[in-house]
Amino acid sequence: QDTLTLPEAPKRIECFDISHIQGTDKVASMVVWEEGRMKKADYRKFIIRTVEAFRVFDIVYIITSGGPAFKTITISYLTYLNTFAFGKQGIGAALSFLISAFTVLMALGYIRLLYRPEEVQ
Repeated sequence: QDTLTLPEAPKRIECFDISHIQGTDKVASMVVWEEGRMKKADYRKFIIRTVEAFRVFDIVYIITSGGPAFKTITISYLTYLNTFAFGKQGIGAALSFLISAFTVLMALGYIRLLYRPEEVQ
């Protein structure tokens, strides 16, 4: 309270930390204090990997040069091909929209899974 020059002590403090584990995986955590005491029930730790997990398919595609008999293609590479190589910007835009929509749906799923309504006292 004195350090931050607040008129009164805050009732709730939420602290967030987002770190990298060995430069690859991201970990986020949240710690909560209420009325000057740590509220362990609200401690949350998140591993943010869903969107980055899709990069694995691109990496495997690049390493294997398209998989067995060159029959494998990833949606991100297909989007690139349609937009720039084949000149079909409409199809590329539609594929980009699908990727974005899927990402938003995954984010909403996380929010729904992790949301806890505040307790009214």
